[in-house]
Formats: sequence, C-alpha cells, structure tokens
Amino acid sequence: MKKLILLFAAALVLFSCGGGSKKAQNSESEGNFITVCFDEQQKAEAIESYSTDAPFDVFGGYAPHRDVMMMCTNLDEMRPRLVFVQGCNDVRLEGVRLMNSPFWTTHLYQCKRVKVSGLHIFAPSAPVPAPSSDAIDIDVCTDVHINGCYFSVNDDAIALKGGKGPWAHKDTVNNGENRNIIIEDCTYGFCHSMLTCGSESLHNYNIVLRNCEVKNAARMLWLKMRPDTEQNYEYITVEGIRGNVHCMLYVKPWTQFF
Repeated sequence: MKKLILLFAAALVLFSCGGGSKKAQNSESEGNFITVCFDEQQKAEAIESYSTDAPFDVFGGYAPHRDVMMMCTNLDEMRPRLVFVQGCNDVRLEGVRLMNSPFWTTHLYQCKRVKVSGLHIFAPSAPVPAPSSDAIDIDVCTDVHINGCYFSVNDDAIALKGGKGPWAHKDTVNNGENRNIIIEDCTYGFCHSMLTCGSESLHNYNIVLRNCEVKNAARMLWLKMRPDTEQNYEYITVEGIRGNVHCMLYVKPWTQFF
C-alpha cells in the first residue's frame, strides 16, 4: 500500500452522464461505475470541474424500480459514486463542492490517515430524490478527521461501513473495522441521519461526533443491526450538537433483505 496524498482544492465536481467514468477495480462495493477514482496504483491528480448536472434518468429511475421489485438492490442500477478512494494513506480532500451524485458521493475504502475539510456536498431529496446519495461513506478506515463540511443529501450524511455481503464478519480480507473517526464543526441540512453505523458495519471503535449544527436531519445517531453479521459498536461519543433533529438515537434491526 503506497503513501498517497490527494488534494482536491477549490473545485466544483458535478456528476456528468457523459465520459470520464471508470469501473472500480477489485472492489465489491455497490454502484459499479465511478466518476473520479483513486487507488493504490495511481498518482495524485487535481480535480478541476465537471459542468453537467445529473439528469432524471441517472438517479430518478431507481425509486420506480423498487416499487415494482422490492428485492431490487443498488447493484441493479448502474449508478456511479462521485469520488472513490481505495487503499490510500495520508489522504486530504479540501474545499470541494460535490453535487448531485447518483449514488454514494464520497467513498473511502481501506484508507488510513484521512483529512476531509471544507467540503460542500449536496444531492436532492425533491422533487426527484437521489437515493443512496450518502455524503461520505467510511469503509474499513483508520484515523479519519472530518471538519468544517456541509452535508445535505437524500440518505445518510456520514455512514460507517466495513461489512459487505451476507455473513460479512467471515470475510477478513475485504471487510473490517473503522477506528478513530472524528466529525466536528460541520453543518447538516436534510439527511436521513447525521451519523449511521451500518447496515454494512462490523466494528466501529472510538467514534466522535461533536460541535455540529443540524437543520433538518431525521436522526442524529442511527445504529443499524443485521441478523446475519456480528456487529460491535464501541466508544461512540456525540456532544455539542445544535439545531433540529427528529430523533436523537435510533436503533433498529436492518431487515431489508431478510
């Protein structure tokens, strides 16, 4: 695993349905295509801009599909993540506007020492909602610091993952824990949850959410519990949250496919 420094500075990234997408390599994550991808084999490069908004048929077709076929998953829709960083150390994302992602907006997978600051992440909840448009997905990562960001998306703002597939705890190569995560001084618009553990989580340890302002979140902390996978959530601290949220702590079995 190479040491890699990524600096996305003062850029605007809008999803474009034209060229520029790349299929993920060696990743079992949902959302098969991505607009901007970095992995351990690549050198850092700057993002400048994409100028095209996501059209209705990119993220607008998923909800009608689910209405007809309830067992439809995100794999059945070829919706890309906007930014995917895999297997990198010393990652820095700073001062970027990430808009209208058809799937997860920012996916950090198997990374260490990540600094995210000053991001503005938006995906619509109306009139055409963008499903599964998580702002930041932290997936098998260690030492992640997120501060001074704005999130307004039609799913979880920060989602801690790490357990892909049924009986995920048995896969120790692709799955694993998130450790030492700090989210602070951020502003939340609409989102399903400020901080979510799961449903694709195994072990989240030493997680801090503090000194944030929330305007319209459905939940502050959401613990999704799966019947098939061993899950352990330890030392989660939430403090200094200001604003309006419909539910402070929500714990419920995640039974979408069971």
